[in-house]
Amino acid sequence: MLPDFPDQKGQFIELTERMFLARVRANPILSLFPSEPIFEGATIRTSVESGYEEANNLEAIEHQFDLNVDEIMENGHGVYLEKLWLLADATVRDMVGLVLSKISETTDKVGNSIDLAGAELKEEHILDMFRNLEIAFDENDQPDFSTGFILAHPDNAPVLEKLDRNIKTIPRYRQEFDQIIEEKRRKWHARENHRKLVD
Repeated sequence: MLPDFPDQKGQFIELTERMFLARVRANPILSLFPSEPIFEGATIRTSVESGYEEANNLEAIEHQFDLNVDEIMENGHGVYLEKLWLLADATVRDMVGLVLSKISETTDKVGNSIDLAGAELKEEHILDMFRNLEIAFDENDQPDFSTGFILAHPDNAPVLEKLDRNIKTIPRYRQEFDQIIEEKRRKWHARENHRKLVD
């Protein structure tokens, strides 16, 4: 009977997991979100400062591939990596689809989505989006946008850049944006003061 080589198997499995996760985390959408291992339970609870809470059951994303000795003998070890990348890409597609559907579902529930109803995206829509956002402020009392982002198709990037530029440079849009931020700042300070009283 041939030896089992358990140490080599363990190293191979660990290397496979690292390579697979690196491929998944390289996705531009998935890389926006932190990941945490969950070792037990089938439900994850999330909440935001406004008080909205949600519990979701974890959803499995499963794919598999078959690899036999003949394929390795004929094509070399590279065939394993080719199949692993195909598996990772299929998993990424499913994960991105799940993330986008959850974002859409959650933003609808909390009222943070904006329906253009087929209209062209304009500065007013971006300002409406900021009205619906919960914005934190840093120690210098400046808005912290590090946790906020707009998910859009790459083809829409030039339009979004133009609208952003207009909001920053056209006085009426800039004034409205500044008023929104000032109102958010006031609400932030009220929440923080309340939190300090409660703590």
